[in-house]
Amino acid sequence: MKKRIPDLLLVIATATAALSASSSRRPWKDFGVSPREDHQEFLAFDLQLGPDLKAAKGRRLDADLTTQLDALGFHTVRVRNPATPVVTLPVKESAGEVLAAPVALPGQTQTLPKGRLVDDALKARASEAGVELEMAGEKLASPAELPKLMRASAFLDDEAISALQSAGVTEVPVKRVAPFEWRYWSGRWAFLLSIFAMAVAVGLKRAFATETAESTGPGVGLDTLRALLAELSERAGELSGKAAAMSAAEIHGEVDALLQGPAYAFVEGRATLQKTAGMTSFALVMDPFSRGERQLSRAWSASVDDHAEEARTSLLKAAPLLEAARDAFPG
Repeated sequence: MKKRIPDLLLVIATATAALSASSSRRPWKDFGVSPREDHQEFLAFDLQLGPDLKAAKGRRLDADLTTQLDALGFHTVRVRNPATPVVTLPVKESAGEVLAAPVALPGQTQTLPKGRLVDDALKARASEAGVELEMAGEKLASPAELPKLMRASAFLDDEAISALQSAGVTEVPVKRVAPFEWRYWSGRWAFLLSIFAMAVAVGLKRAFATETAESTGPGVGLDTLRALLAELSERAGELSGKAAAMSAAEIHGEVDALLQGPAYAFVEGRATLQKTAGMTSFALVMDPFSRGERQLSRAWSASVDDHAEEARTSLLKAAPLLEAARDAFPG
């Protein structure tokens, strides 16, 4: 149970960090109210100023409104972030921007297939184009041809700009994203705490791994594993060289000794390699080792079935793989 604490801590910290990060891009921010000051900021939400009076969402914070808010005791209000989330730019100046709304491409059409689901947006698009949709329930009963649109959120690269210019479009609405500001990020402290918790969890995992490796004793240390792999590689290489003169039964005896001896002992101690040398070194060693061990197992099976030639072929494949594993062993 003790060794599961780091994993649990990592899960909680990762979830907290993700939730905190998601709050860094809110479409509003808190803005300090100063009476009689005029700002190019706009209310993000409706604001109730009295029983029968409210400041509507989108209203600009002009001098009259800031004075009124101050008199009512408002110290901060939530305003749009950015103040102007959509701006209109000439197409030739819009490279690298993102469309804020669909843009019609005059002179170009798009055929919608039969069976497509019809939503309110598609109905409005057809109505605006003067096209009557033939429907069966909530789907198109027959193909429909509508003016082609460049979708909202499309990235305006050279190809998109060329398509817009070819269609005669001169201006497009593009999104404006607020720059990141640390002081407006409500989740900043939770994010920092989660990063600290992750660091603690990683430290605990390493400490427990070292403790486990040390507690297993010197019998399965890295030096022992290195010696086992070297022995396996050397004996497999020798066997592949002399197997041509051996019978299937003789090959079986030799391969069985390898699998039951150094190969088995190495597999039993492989956790020490992972915990002590790390995942990268573990993968570099275990990839060729696993493939080499499979070839030894095939040689064993072939020799049992008295297929000596097949066993020899598998041994020839196993030797270089085990040699590669030996060479990849750290240290």
